[in-house]
Amino acid sequence: ERELTACEQTLAETAKQAQTAAAQAETCRRKAEQAQKDLRAAQSSLSEMQSRVKMLTDMQHEYEGFSRSVKAVMRQAEKGAMNGVHGPVSALITTEKRFVTAIDTALGASASSIVVDSTSVGKQCISYLKRTDGGATFLPLDTIRANGLRETDLERQNGCFGTADALVRFNEKYKNIVCNLLARTVISENMDTALALAKAYGHRFRIVTLDGQILQAGGAMTGGSASRGTGALARAERLHAAEERVRALEQERKTLAQTEQDARRELESLAG
Repeated sequence: ERELTACEQTLAETAKQAQTAAAQAETCRRKAEQAQKDLRAAQSSLSEMQSRVKMLTDMQHEYEGFSRSVKAVMRQAEKGAMNGVHGPVSALITTEKRFVTAIDTALGASASSIVVDSTSVGKQCISYLKRTDGGATFLPLDTIRANGLRETDLERQNGCFGTADALVRFNEKYKNIVCNLLARTVISENMDTALALAKAYGHRFRIVTLDGQILQAGGAMTGGSASRGTGALARAERLHAAEERVRALEQERKTLAQTEQDARRELESLAG
């Protein structure tokens, strides 16, 4: 009878162990399946974002959003038919995401102006455009001079970020160009701070808000529903954001692949 009881206990323990092992295997199987599902989703998102990066890169390479004349000059330069052409101003500078709309607005049409080595290069480009029935503005590095404000410490004023040239990044050789275009424009947080700033300084300089409203020197106001995301800097920011997302998704995919592999190995060890 004792032997029978011992056998029954052993059988019960074995059954319990088998049940536990089966539960562990089921949990592991579900974990592996979920990891595989997450991995497929991550791969899909990565492929989609990589396609977006390629599209945005192609658009940037093709100077999408610029005029036909700017595209024509840049294609000639890329073919080596025109030397000393650097590119449109907006393609030569970058800024923080929060300043993109303001800087695009501050540049206005100047965003498409083409920086060239010298007046002779500019003359060559204009001659080419005359033959092709086009037109563009050129900024020679040998003649453009910096032009700033007399006022200092503007960034200490409430809601003021200082002059626009101080908010962009660029190669030092373009300093005169950037200062000529942006050093007389001040960036403020909103229209209220812009109005207060303009009043304090007697409406002596142009102010652009973060959302693209303009308070002109002298007091004229320009604004409304700004078309965000249409400027060259905005397009460049979208590409940068997409590239950052690709890097994040690649890391996520690696982590999920390792999780899926570990779950499979654990499942195999339980089966063995």
